[in-house]
Amino acid sequence: MEGGSKSILLIDEHSDTLADCLHNMLVLICNGDWAAVVVGCENGAFRLSSPRNYGSARPCFGRQYISLTILALQYLARMFHVVQQQLNDYALALSDVLSYVALSFTSLTYVEQVPNASEHIDYRHLFEEFVTVV
Repeated sequence: MEGGSKSILLIDEHSDTLADCLHNMLVLICNGDWAAVVVGCENGAFRLSSPRNYGSARPCFGRQYISLTILALQYLARMFHVVQQQLNDYALALSDVLSYVALSFTSLTYVEQVPNASEHIDYRHLFEEFVTVV
Protein backbone atom coordinates (compact mmCIF):
# COMPACT_ATOMS: atom_id res chain seq x y z
CA MET A 1 0.00 0.00 0.00
CA GLU A 2 1.79 3.10 -1.27
CA GLY A 3 1.85 5.95 1.25
CA GLY A 4 -0.27 4.06 3.80
CA SER A 5 0.64 3.26 7.36
CA LYS A 6 2.49 0.09 8.21
CA SER A 7 3.22 -1.72 11.44
CA ILE A 8 6.76 -2.00 12.69
CA LEU A 9 7.39 -5.28 14.51
CA LEU A 10 10.48 -5.48 16.69
CA ILE A 11 12.21 -8.69 17.73
CA ASP A 12 13.13 -9.15 21.41
CA GLU A 13 16.63 -7.83 20.85
CA HIS A 14 15.32 -4.60 19.29
CA SER A 15 12.70 -4.29 22.01
CA ASP A 16 15.43 -4.41 24.67
CA THR A 17 17.42 -1.80 22.74
CA LEU A 18 14.37 0.47 22.58
CA ALA A 19 13.77 0.18 26.34
CA ASP A 20 17.40 1.06 27.12
CA CYS A 21 17.57 3.86 24.56
CA LEU A 22 14.33 5.53 25.66
CA HIS A 23 15.60 5.91 29.20
CA ASN A 24 19.03 7.19 28.13
CA MET A 25 17.53 9.58 25.58
CA LEU A 26 15.12 11.07 28.12
CA VAL A 27 17.94 11.71 30.58
CA LEU A 28 19.87 13.59 27.89
CA ILE A 29 16.80 15.56 26.77
CA CYS A 30 15.91 16.55 30.34
CA ASN A 31 19.49 17.78 30.79
CA GLY A 32 19.22 19.78 27.56
CA ASP A 33 22.02 17.81 25.90
CA TRP A 34 20.52 17.63 22.38
CA ALA A 35 23.91 17.14 20.72
CA ALA A 36 24.33 13.78 22.46
CA VAL A 37 20.73 12.78 21.70
CA VAL A 38 21.28 13.18 17.95
CA VAL A 39 23.65 10.20 18.04
CA GLY A 40 20.92 8.01 19.58
CA CYS A 41 21.47 4.26 19.53
CA GLU A 42 21.44 1.47 16.99
CA ASN A 43 20.93 -2.29 16.86
CA GLY A 44 20.95 -3.75 13.35
CA ALA A 45 18.12 -2.25 11.30
CA PHE A 46 16.60 -0.58 14.39
CA ARG A 47 17.74 2.83 15.59
CA LEU A 48 16.45 5.61 17.80
CA SER A 49 17.66 9.12 17.06
CA SER A 50 16.64 12.71 17.39
CA PRO A 51 17.05 15.26 14.61
CA ARG A 52 19.03 18.24 15.90
CA ASN A 53 16.84 20.97 17.43
CA TYR A 54 13.53 19.49 16.29
CA GLY A 55 12.38 18.59 19.80
CA SER A 56 11.38 15.09 18.73
CA ALA A 57 12.74 11.58 18.52
CA ARG A 58 12.50 8.98 15.78
CA PRO A 59 12.33 5.25 16.37
CA CYS A 60 13.36 3.84 12.96
CA PHE A 61 13.35 0.37 11.50
CA GLY A 62 15.11 0.36 8.17
CA ARG A 63 13.62 3.27 6.23
CA GLN A 64 10.36 3.41 8.21
CA TYR A 65 10.10 5.72 11.20
CA ILE A 66 7.69 7.58 13.43
CA SER A 67 8.30 10.97 15.00
CA LEU A 68 7.58 11.44 18.69
CA THR A 69 7.33 14.71 20.57
CA ILE A 70 9.10 15.03 23.91
CA LEU A 71 5.77 14.47 25.72
CA ALA A 72 5.01 11.36 23.67
CA LEU A 73 8.56 10.12 24.24
CA GLN A 74 8.19 10.51 28.01
CA TYR A 75 4.85 8.68 27.94
CA LEU A 76 6.27 5.89 25.79
CA ALA A 77 9.30 5.51 28.07
CA ARG A 78 7.09 5.12 31.16
CA MET A 79 4.64 2.79 29.44
CA PHE A 80 7.34 0.76 27.74
CA HIS A 81 9.09 0.11 31.04
CA VAL A 82 5.89 -1.50 32.37
CA VAL A 83 5.38 -3.55 29.19
CA GLN A 84 9.02 -4.66 29.18
CA GLN A 85 8.75 -5.77 32.82
CA GLN A 86 5.57 -7.73 32.07
CA LEU A 87 7.25 -9.49 29.16
CA ASN A 88 10.24 -10.37 31.33
CA ASP A 89 7.96 -11.71 34.09
CA TYR A 90 5.99 -13.83 31.62
CA ALA A 91 9.14 -15.15 29.99
CA LEU A 92 10.41 -16.25 33.40
CA ALA A 93 7.05 -17.89 34.18
CA LEU A 94 6.81 -19.80 30.89
CA SER A 95 8.35 -23.02 32.20
CA ASP A 96 6.01 -22.95 35.24
CA VAL A 97 2.99 -22.48 32.96
CA LEU A 98 4.05 -25.32 30.67
CA SER A 99 4.51 -27.62 33.67
CA TYR A 100 1.13 -26.60 35.05
CA VAL A 101 -0.62 -27.24 31.75
CA ALA A 102 0.97 -30.69 31.55
CA LEU A 103 -0.28 -31.49 35.09
CA SER A 104 -3.79 -30.16 34.44
CA PHE A 105 -4.25 -31.65 30.99
CA THR A 106 -6.23 -34.67 32.17
CA SER A 107 -7.84 -33.20 35.29
CA LEU A 108 -11.45 -32.08 35.58
CA THR A 109 -10.88 -30.42 38.96
CA TYR A 110 -8.61 -27.52 39.80
CA VAL A 111 -4.97 -28.50 40.20
CA GLU A 112 -2.92 -26.51 42.72
CA GLN A 113 0.28 -25.01 41.36
CA VAL A 114 3.62 -26.15 42.71
CA PRO A 115 4.96 -24.20 45.73
CA ASN A 116 7.73 -22.47 43.74
CA ALA A 117 5.41 -21.43 40.89
CA SER A 118 5.58 -17.92 39.50
CA GLU A 119 3.45 -15.42 41.39
CA HIS A 120 2.79 -13.51 38.16
CA ILE A 121 0.31 -16.08 36.86
CA ASP A 122 -3.30 -16.51 38.00
CA TYR A 123 -3.33 -20.32 37.91
CA ARG A 124 -7.01 -20.65 38.84
CA HIS A 125 -7.98 -18.46 35.87
CA LEU A 126 -5.53 -20.33 33.64
CA PHE A 127 -7.12 -23.64 34.65
CA GLU A 128 -10.64 -22.33 33.97
CA GLU A 129 -9.58 -21.10 30.53
CA PHE A 130 -7.81 -24.37 29.81
CA VAL A 131 -10.83 -26.49 30.80
CA THR A 132 -13.12 -24.30 28.68
CA VAL A 133 -10.95 -24.79 25.60
CA VAL A 134 -10.38 -28.51 26.06
